[in-house]
Amino acid sequence: MRNIILLVLSISLSCQAQTKPKPDLKYTPIEIFYEGNLPFRKKSSHFTIMNYTLVNPLIARQFYDKSQEEFSTLNTTISFPRDACQSIIENYISKKTDSNYSGMFYNPFSNQKLVGAKLSEGIYSISFDNKQIYYRCVCIPSNYLSLKKDYKENLSEFNLPGGYVLDAKEMNKLVIRRLDSLDLNEIPFYNIYPFDISPSFDCSQAKSLSEKVLCRNADLSKLDRELIDIYNKLILLKGEKLRIDQRIWIKNREKAIEKKSYIESIELLRELYVKRIQELKLIK
Repeated sequence: MRNIILLVLSISLSCQAQTKPKPDLKYTPIEIFYEGNLPFRKKSSHFTIMNYTLVNPLIARQFYDKSQEEFSTLNTTISFPRDACQSIIENYISKKTDSNYSGMFYNPFSNQKLVGAKLSEGIYSISFDNKQIYYRCVCIPSNYLSLKKDYKENLSEFNLPGGYVLDAKEMNKLVIRRLDSLDLNEIPFYNIYPFDISPSFDCSQAKSLSEKVLCRNADLSKLDRELIDIYNKLILLKGEKLRIDQRIWIKNREKAIEKKSYIESIELLRELYVKRIQELKLIK
């Protein structure tokens, strides 16, 4: 009887553990600056946590004068839901560049216009004082960081270029994850949002361009899993013919995004996956 009670208790605890909701993951916006020439001959680099002052320098002082307590809370918040983190980055970049990203950058602290260029999605270069500076902004899982307890005291306020520059130890952790890469083909996409992206394949083995895009977009990765789940059930019934059709579809998928931008690739892949899933669902 005692063994039966222990068994029931064990099963109950196991079920509770499985049904317990996972905590929402938080992300921290990071701005990465490098000075030097490509490829990767960097004279210096800075990894800066993006806070309110850095993203909204023109209104930070006004907010500070209105309520120092509220401003302090807002200014020291560095962890956000993934979509909110991405919005912070997009808002920041939109303020630093013209609407078409055609090559004009602005220094919000001096209102100075700088000549720049968009190298690829999320990666920019700026000419400044006869130097070439490269930068990109990314959202990383907040638990990648193990910041010092007093880091909040070092978050700049209204009269400084905001943010918190990571120390060498923290920067090295992110460099190891290749977050300092300037080439999209060199970035292991699976390291950007490794916790909520899990397509049907191992992203650490991603080789084709479409696989790398899938490994950087949570919605696409879900579509990929859905498609493969349906395919795996059908292959038992349809055999080699379906296998051949799927290989043709994959080849066409790769051709569809050749020479396309990252944003264009996302939209094209979404359309292709939705259409393919619908086609497979109609097979009987």
